[in-house]
Amino acid sequence: MTGVLCGAVGLTMTLAGCGTESAAGGEAWREWREPASYTYTLHSTCGERGGHGWFRVTVIDHEAEMVVAMSERDGEAAGEELPLEHWREEPLTIGEVLARARTAEEEWEADSVEVETAKDGRPTSVEIDIHREAIDDELCYHLYDFTR
Repeated sequence: MTGVLCGAVGLTMTLAGCGTESAAGGEAWREWREPASYTYTLHSTCGERGGHGWFRVTVIDHEAEMVVAMSERDGEAAGEELPLEHWREEPLTIGEVLARARTAEEEWEADSVEVETAKDGRPTSVEIDIHREAIDDELCYHLYDFTR
């Protein structure tokens, strides 16, 4: 039954127990190794939670060092550097976004975890739906402008 259910879901969506597939790269995101330092643009959307918006993130030695708001949100101006403690539970590094996807699959048994990748396996989009029947429990992370 699981095989039939997984096959019916399509290439870019998974169910718990099916294994994550991606339209571009299959399981490559699981093998991708996060560099120690880089910058990228994070567009965080979906669900009832904080951390929504467009952000430019600078990562040094696998830690987020600077987050700059690229859009206005919660009274913050575009271009404003945001304090890191402002983020608490939200992932900032690409490694943390991938860890969130793995946690959704393995611990939360999410109904859907979708990961799209670039040719090198680097994730470009992570979308999680924890409970298909619930409203606003989704987590969506779109990753752009990656530079080392």
